[in-house]
Amino acid sequence: MQTIRFRRLAVLGTVALLGIAFSGCNSSSPGHATTAGTTVTVTEPQASGASPSSSLTIAPASAVVIAGRSLQLTAAAAGSSDTAVTWSIQEGAAGGSISSSGLYTAPHAGGTFHVVATSHADPSQTFVVPLTVPGTPLPAAGDPNWVKVTDYGAKGDGVTDDTAAFQAAAATGKNLLVPGTAAHYRISGRIIVRGSVMGDGSLPEIRMYGADGGRDNQHVIFEIDQYSGPGAVFAGLHLNGQWDGVSTAGEWSHCIQIQSSRNVTVENNWLERAYGDCVLVGGENFPTASQNIVIQYNRLENSYRCTIAIVYAQNVSIHDNSHVRSSTYVATIDIEPNPNGTDTDWDVGISNETFDVEGIAIQCYTFGGQSPQSGRVTIQGCSGRANWFFMKPAGTSDWTGITLNNNTYQGRRSTSTGTNSFVWVDTSSGNVVVTNNTVQPNGSGADLLQNISTGVQLVNNTWQGVGSYTVTVANAPSAQVSGNQFNGIKSSISP
Repeated sequence: MQTIRFRRLAVLGTVALLGIAFSGCNSSSPGHATTAGTTVTVTEPQASGASPSSSLTIAPASAVVIAGRSLQLTAAAAGSSDTAVTWSIQEGAAGGSISSSGLYTAPHAGGTFHVVATSHADPSQTFVVPLTVPGTPLPAAGDPNWVKVTDYGAKGDGVTDDTAAFQAAAATGKNLLVPGTAAHYRISGRIIVRGSVMGDGSLPEIRMYGADGGRDNQHVIFEIDQYSGPGAVFAGLHLNGQWDGVSTAGEWSHCIQIQSSRNVTVENNWLERAYGDCVLVGGENFPTASQNIVIQYNRLENSYRCTIAIVYAQNVSIHDNSHVRSSTYVATIDIEPNPNGTDTDWDVGISNETFDVEGIAIQCYTFGGQSPQSGRVTIQGCSGRANWFFMKPAGTSDWTGITLNNNTYQGRRSTSTGTNSFVWVDTSSGNVVVTNNTVQPNGSGADLLQNISTGVQLVNNTWQGVGSYTVTVANAPSAQVSGNQFNGIKSSISP
């Protein structure tokens, strides 16, 4: 704890000069906040011989809070029998909300917001805590590059079909702002946009009605095609595809479809129940790959096919998303070029993801002999439960440059049946690196690195097994295998 003495009007400036840890916060995984780890006591100066001064103690002094997530703040006023404080937010509702007990909930929009703690005993004693929500800030009021969908007739009453209103707003070519509503926006057809779509910070819900998974993509909620501007953002939206959890007639009614576009970010959304994928990134009907795509800080839940499908792309960053899924069709994150002899996927980074899923968490897949080589996929800092954490199955086209580092696999769901597997790579031209991972299977299963031409590393991993679980390295010339701990499991290392 640090004690700082200063005049009341110089609170923020003095704190900045003293270098208290208001910066250097790292972004955190969904559901958590990263704090500066500092408690600050604000003490009122006193005259010599006077009674002890009152002070206000705050923790944490600053933090990074993911959109929609919560952080408990604590404050106490000392030097008075009345130790209570009151909480407020300088930016009002736009800055989130805070309870009387100091539980802060971040808005669904990026920015730096300011929580104010005020001593009940001495209202002149206040302290301001800056809280950063990662992501894109809302546009300024009256920005001519944005239009509100409600200005084009959208009602958001859950009854009126708002499809035509959204399409009319999108036809302006401007970015779309979706105001909050007490119900939800009802749509029944695809909305093709030419730029950003953002909620107003309140996470407005848009529901698709009549989705059939059809290959015509007519029940995609938002689609962006051939965008190449400085940056388009889909942020602060609750998109609900309303898949019933049973139907399997199709798989192409996505929440967001990005085609042949560059510089697109999907962040701070809740995407659920797509009768297809929550997010699809590719070329699809266009001849060029999507590039420079970021998917971050989203809740991705209960899609039929994938939460994220990477079909034809280069330079994709996927991080700090949470995945919940019961369907076992395809995979939760599927990196899979179309089998057309052209599409490939390169330079995909996946980090700090959390999984609570059935089936496969992350998969690299191609149809054998129908796709060129793809690769340079890095998976690090991810954790959670799945039947298979990572899979590149046999019989597919070549993948090279696969890295799994510092992940924690906790086995399958407790309600799941079937196998456990952390890593399964069968046939690759090389450069498969598995290092510093923790594997905690909760049943029988196997890990396999097999038929890999060169560059295999299995180093400094820890397995803590229960039941029959085997780690196999086979037909992998010059494999480096060292520093691993095989606790309670079998290993067969015959490179």
